[in-house]
Amino acid sequence: MDRSKTYNNTNSGVLWAIPKKKDGKPEFSLIQQGKLNIDGNEMRIVGISRFNKDGERMVGIYREIGTIKKNNLKSGEKDPDAKGVVNNIVDNGGYTISAWKEEYGNGEEKNNYTSLKVRAFDSAQPDSNKNKYTPSDKGIYNDIDTSNLDTDEIPF
Repeated sequence: MDRSKTYNNTNSGVLWAIPKKKDGKPEFSLIQQGKLNIDGNEMRIVGISRFNKDGERMVGIYREIGTIKKNNLKSGEKDPDAKGVVNNIVDNGGYTISAWKEEYGNGEEKNNYTSLKVRAFDSAQPDSNKNKYTPSDKGIYNDIDTSNLDTDEIPF
């Protein structure tokens, strides 16, 4: 007799608390945030420091797909605690991404950041510092305070 149950997880999901390591620190930590433009589509992204299966530190890049906030109209136990909007993300294939540690500004105005460049896998163009996204491009980093980021956590 098969005791396993079949669940339909379509259009559902779960958010869990971030697990802690033996030393009490979280296994994942938010270390960077910004924007990334792929094929003319700009998106919000965050960098999450974590370890891969081989124990090597890496940064996972995550795209914002939506938001939820407290449901101030909740009137009963069955009403949701939070509501929001989520985008249906369509996978348009893979890209390679390259990153450069950079500094922008002088003195107290100096910020550390990571410049990113993506290209399609089938592109013959090698990685280069040319054409990478920098703070001067459209003022993209001007509104982002990176002074509290611990750049030593970036694994490169």
